[in-house]
Amino acid sequence: YSAMFHGGIRSPDGEVVYRVAEALATSGTFAVAEELPLKGFGLPHGLDGRLYSVFGPGMSVALVPFYVVAEMINATAWYAGNSDIMRNRYFGDMPLAGHANRFVISLFNAFMTTLLVGVFFLWLLKLHVPVSIAEAGGYLLGFATLFFPYSSYFFSETLCAIFCILAFMNVNLFSETSYPKLLLAGFFLGIAITVH
Repeated sequence: YSAMFHGGIRSPDGEVVYRVAEALATSGTFAVAEELPLKGFGLPHGLDGRLYSVFGPGMSVALVPFYVVAEMINATAWYAGNSDIMRNRYFGDMPLAGHANRFVISLFNAFMTTLLVGVFFLWLLKLHVPVSIAEAGGYLLGFATLFFPYSSYFFSETLCAIFCILAFMNVNLFSETSYPKLLLAGFFLGIAITVH
């Protein structure tokens, strides 16, 4: 997936999620500093007058460690020697450092899609599916569904699917499920709702 990713954020939805992660990492708030050039998209004003995302906060929270790593990588100025400003229709004029940061952090879904395939494979094994069929199921999920193109985009469906499968893994379909497992399943579904 990382060999095929686009190398940046390619949708205004993804930019909004990114800016919330940036705000969380730099100032510890869900409030975003400025609107997108697409005025009014995805960032309405809250009761305090600041801008907040219309998308769930779960993915932005998950992105904070990726943002921190991207900042550490970009501190090396690996992109130096190129034009200082780049133009993007969603983000407007932006210093190259901003694009470099988005390049690094956009690998998030490549990692998450790989994790999703692994979790799905383990769930199939838990359902007593033969290993060869579980492997085929993992390959089909990873390469024959929308998760394949989504591995290159900054959409939240992949992360949401991981939490949904983790929830289902805690529900025993063949006998009664214990209360702690049901609580854990509910916990994972609750997180999934915050993501998507």
